[in-house]
Amino acid sequence: MTGYTPLDNLLAALTGNSALMTMVGSNIFKNKAISASAVDLNGDPAKSQISCELSDLCGQILSADQVFVVDIRTKKETGGDGGAEYCAQIADAVRSILDDGFAGATVTKIHGAVAWDAILKGYRCRLEVTSHIKGSFSLSLTPSQASPKAAGSEIILTAIASPNLGLEYRFLLSGPGTGNVLRDLSDWQSRNSFAWRTTDADVGNSTILLEIRGGLNRGVADQSTSISYTITEASNAAPEITSLTPSLASPQPPGLEIELICTATDAEGNELFYRFLHQPPGASYWKDLTGWQSQNWTVWRTTLSDSGTNGLKVLVIDAKHAEKGGYDAIATISYTIEP
Repeated sequence: MTGYTPLDNLLAALTGNSALMTMVGSNIFKNKAISASAVDLNGDPAKSQISCELSDLCGQILSADQVFVVDIRTKKETGGDGGAEYCAQIADAVRSILDDGFAGATVTKIHGAVAWDAILKGYRCRLEVTSHIKGSFSLSLTPSQASPKAAGSEIILTAIASPNLGLEYRFLLSGPGTGNVLRDLSDWQSRNSFAWRTTDADVGNSTILLEIRGGLNRGVADQSTSISYTITEASNAAPEITSLTPSLASPQPPGLEIELICTATDAEGNELFYRFLHQPPGASYWKDLTGWQSQNWTVWRTTLSDSGTNGLKVLVIDAKHAEKGGYDAIATISYTIEP
């Protein structure tokens, strides 16, 4: 990746420290072979060098948990120990500089020990510097349908990140459907989209959070962005009555049991409730035959007092519109009982 050189940033952090540069006579390099140092140090007054290297990665990854090596090499004796003490002093100085990280990186661990090196014929300390290298991304999150949308809609959430080198994405939601607690929708995935299938529980305002991490990073997110989205109540059509039909055609003699059957439809397939009523001949009131019930039929047991023209009525609700004190649909028929 042109212009993105985490190893150079590490090198700059060390060469930018004047005290360290004095300790090693400004001999801080990138990828210097140990055999070359063995030759150089024989004639070098400082008798010390540092080589900065990558441990196992190529350095062309935007975001990674990456291991660098700061290879300290010295032949400078300070107490008749062949340079072991001075090597340790240089290592302590490097640790102090890198503990707070360097440009574009957070240092999570520094490990290494001073040891005699046969090729160098001096002391060497290979400090392994584990760092999290953070990339910088242009990041956006776009829904497939503009807010607001009704409950039941499927919203495709698409992340666009640039540059994109092996990124992983995670989609999270906070809103009515999660009790306003941030909930992971997708876990980390290589796919840059997620289908949010909304329900009635999501009605209200939600926040959708997108997190990304890159390269070989398997830790926390490198970057995030969020959008707000509103889910409205789904539209719901009232039920419609197709027919109210008696099992026996009018007129009939008293004393018979006549089934009253209501046929009704609901566009959304909601559960329907029925209430059947009877108006005796000449009456201004209606008698409740059933109360509210899920059964779409009832039996009217006729008597001699029903002689004449009767009114028969059915009320229907779907529990989405009128309460049980009212109705969504109504049908009425007349029926004659002849003694």
